[in-house]
Formats: sequence, C-alpha cells, structure tokens
Amino acid sequence: MRALLIASRKPYIIENVPGAPLINPITICGSAFGLKVRRHRIFESNVALRGTQCDHKAQGRPIGVYGSLRDEIPGGGKTATSIEEAREAMGIDWLIWTELVEAIPPHYTEYLGRQVLNGNR
Repeated sequence: MRALLIASRKPYIIENVPGAPLINPITICGSAFGLKVRRHRIFESNVALRGTQCDHKAQGRPIGVYGSLRDEIPGGGKTATSIEEAREAMGIDWLIWTELVEAIPPHYTEYLGRQVLNGNR
C-alpha cells in the first residue's frame, strides 16, 4: 500500500499507534489540544509535518476511551463512565462507543490537514 501511495506522487498521511513501523513518523497527543483524552497516535507522510508537544501536566488525569466503560487505567486515569464523557474527552459528539474507541479526534485531522493545505507553514 505504501508503495502505491508513494508512486502516486500525491500527498498522503498514514496513521497508526506508537511502535508501528512507520517511516519518520510524527506524534500527536490529545493533551496538546486541551482534550481530556491522551490518545497518542503517529503519522507518516510524504509531506513535511509537525507533531505536537504533550501537555500531560496541564491535562491532569486523562479519560480513557477504549476497552469498556468504567475500566480502571493502569498508572492512573479512568475509562469514561458514560458515552457523553467519552465524546467530550475526544471532541466528538456523534459516535457510539464501539466507534469512539477506534476514532482519531477531529482536532488531529484538522491539525494535519491545515499543514498539508498550507505547505506546513
């Protein structure tokens, strides 16, 4: 798939979780946008992109949006206790739980999209 994207010579972005085998990925964290979710994701692109700096201290105790509602998160934090809390943490107000646990916060998409459209200025 990557070879086809590169061969197309069109801008592309691939998303995955930390540790995935992406080429020169940048990292984005929800804490950088004031979200209550910490969801670290990495992105590879053939366009120069800037990642974000984590702001975990200002974020405080994160809200987990994965697994099941009301789970404890090892090392601190908690999984959302309601769908409304999960939606607020992610900045998404329209998805059901099974979709939220797989989603990328819209703030990430907008942040990356602006960079591609503006030539990373």
